[in-house]
Amino acid sequence: GKDPSKGWPNPPYPTDWYKAAETHSEQFIYWIISEGTLKEDGTISGMPAWRTLGLTEEERWALVTYVKSLAGQ
Repeated sequence: GKDPSKGWPNPPYPTDWYKAAETHSEQFIYWIISEGTLKEDGTISGMPAWRTLGLTEEERWALVTYVKSLAGQ
């Protein structure tokens, strides 16, 4: 797997968190943060699965709260 400290070069489609905050539920955002995102062919894109990279459930929910606060900005 990729080392998140080394960065993720050239993600195919970065997530627009401002738009996600307005259009997606807290549960969906939590799932994306936890499980990462995949390209249509099933390969990993620019968003790693933070559940497996050491963020606790509480930390992931804190990120959801932050992302949701971006709505309307």
